[in-house]
Amino acid sequence: MISSDVNNDGLQDIIMAGNDHSYDVSTGNFDACRGLVLLNQGNQKFDVIRSGQSGLNLTGQAESMMEFKLNQVSYLFVAINRKSIKTFQIHPLETKHQ
Repeated sequence: MISSDVNNDGLQDIIMAGNDHSYDVSTGNFDACRGLVLLNQGNQKFDVIRSGQSGLNLTGQAESMMEFKLNQVSYLFVAINRKSIKTFQIHPLETKHQ
């Protein structure tokens, strides 16, 4: 999970990834999360932006995330257990209050 101003409104939004493949055969994997963006609306309220709208579509067990900015462009790097690092360019998302 990281915080970043995804929609350039001056408020820190949250980008989350998850899934856990460390459980035994009787419980199976917890792998329904494809990634989630929470847009900060202020006053401790967030709008949920699902992977279909955000473009963040992760499979596997996300181990770590980081944001990297280069020449005013933001990139998100996600390390997935036993897979290649996934890279996404962060484009500003539109919100209802803009």
